[in-house]
Amino acid sequence: PGWANQWHALSFFKLRALELSHLYGQRLIYLDNDCIVLRPLHHVEHLQLPVPSVAYHDGGINYGVHVFEPSAELAFRVDEYMQACKKTWGGDGGDAEIWNGFYHRANISVHELPLAYNYQKQQRIASLEPSLLDLQHKQAVELPYI
Repeated sequence: PGWANQWHALSFFKLRALELSHLYGQRLIYLDNDCIVLRPLHHVEHLQLPVPSVAYHDGGINYGVHVFEPSAELAFRVDEYMQACKKTWGGDGGDAEIWNGFYHRANISVHELPLAYNYQKQQRIASLEPSLLDLQHKQAVELPYI
């Protein structure tokens, strides 16, 4: 959209994952390109994670790891919402504003992923055992345990 922050402009391509028709009816785990997978994620399909699921951090919802089910209806509804949006609220001008606004307006509950699936170093959680992490978000951050 025209109001998008130039820094986040490419993040809107992840909305196109909703159109992956060969995956309709299946769960999709979208990972930002700055995520490092530390262990295989095959087990995630058996976790019965509700959709949509994302990580919550101190700064709010983070869509860098996003579990959802693509569908033609969802793709149409999100695209329709995005086209109708005007930049009228505070935020970073990225795709998270579309996801947040759409899920809120559609009255769709967003569920929280376990921290092990979207850990960010700045969280500094002393009780977290690094060997239990499945992935780390923000590759630019130094990894103390690799």
